[in-house]
Amino acid sequence: SSAGAGSGDFHVYRGVRRREYARQKFISEKAEKEELDEAYMKKLEQNKKEAEERTAKNRAKRLKKKQKMKAKKKMKGSNGQVEKECAQIQEFDTNNKAKQLFEKIKTIRRSDFKPRQLAIKSKDGETLSEPQDIMERWREYGEELFRPLNPSQEESTIDEPIEGEPPPLIEEVEAAIKKLKNGKAPGLDNIPSELLKASGPTAIKAIHHLCCKIWNSKTWPAEWKKQEIVMLHKAGDPKDCGNYRTIALISHTSKIMLYIILERLKAKIENELAEEQSGFRPGRGTSDMLCSIQVMIEKVIESHKEAYIIFIDYSKAFDSVDHSLLFKTLTMMGFPPHLIVMIQSLYTNQEASIRWNNQLTESFKILKGVRQGCILSPHLFSLYTEQIMRETDVDQYGIEVGGRKISNLRYADDTALFAKNNEEASKFIEELNKLASQKV
Repeated sequence: SSAGAGSGDFHVYRGVRRREYARQKFISEKAEKEELDEAYMKKLEQNKKEAEERTAKNRAKRLKKKQKMKAKKKMKGSNGQVEKECAQIQEFDTNNKAKQLFEKIKTIRRSDFKPRQLAIKSKDGETLSEPQDIMERWREYGEELFRPLNPSQEESTIDEPIEGEPPPLIEEVEAAIKKLKNGKAPGLDNIPSELLKASGPTAIKAIHHLCCKIWNSKTWPAEWKKQEIVMLHKAGDPKDCGNYRTIALISHTSKIMLYIILERLKAKIENELAEEQSGFRPGRGTSDMLCSIQVMIEKVIESHKEAYIIFIDYSKAFDSVDHSLLFKTLTMMGFPPHLIVMIQSLYTNQEASIRWNNQLTESFKILKGVRQGCILSPHLFSLYTEQIMRETDVDQYGIEVGGRKISNLRYADDTALFAKNNEEASKFIEELNKLASQKV
């Protein structure tokens, strides 16, 4: 019996231990679950808080953006618009778009705003402030600028018999009218190019009749030979007349005749100009000249030879051409005599007035220089300087590149001379300067 009692106690003990173990395990698992639940709730709370913060930040951003847009919208009619216009002006200036730049400035400036230079220096350096004195000074400056150094060369004539040149066809007149550019300021006749381009058949016939009359008589209307010169400040003292560039406004109607003459001269001009001249020629530009110079420099460096490049800038080149020598050059080159006489007639008894502060000076004669604003002028100047180069005998100078000797490269009046040593460079400059000083 005692043995049976002991066995029962053992089983009771084992049952108690199992229950205790289960209870402890339950308590442990419950505590662990509560701990996980608490961590989970904390994480939920943290996520909720972060979400609320993000929502608040986004709301603040949207509100700020909305206020900014509202402020921009409010400023659009005042400062905002001005800033936009100024940004466009800056862009045009950076990209060298002069036409768009000045048009934009005109649209935003006050209609009554007229910039004025209130004082100009006299020939002796005295400051002039009276309007009458200023206008007289500009007339004096213009007269001196276009007066030849040698008075005996003021007029020239062609003694050779003049061969007939067929008068312009109406198709040539129509083609010339189409070439007129829009948006250009008119001359003293105040006829805009847009009006001429909008002309009907009747007006074109009248213009053709006028062109034929001028062609046959070789006499230009006096109005077409008058120029209105606008002075644009370049750099330096704005009171000094010499620091201004002359821009001439000529009659658009006269350009019709000039285009006809140019078309008849073009083939001959191309034949006369050397390969070294790239100014105002189709398919050529300054980039070609710069590329050529770069290649020449590289070749000289590769050959370990000495070489010199001299850059020439003619002083007031277009304004310094001697009329007599210009017509003599055209004759020597064999241009049609009738066309030479037409050009000579245009250059004879030319007059101009300078516009300053919206007033015109008294007219003065133009006795030298190619006509500013004239479509013939760049080509006439190129022919003029071509003759200077021929007389300089440039073939004796220069450097050899790829088996060819190159002495100069030109773009209109911008010239680069090449010499193989210092002595040759000095001689080249001296000879060119001697001839140029007689002609330019």
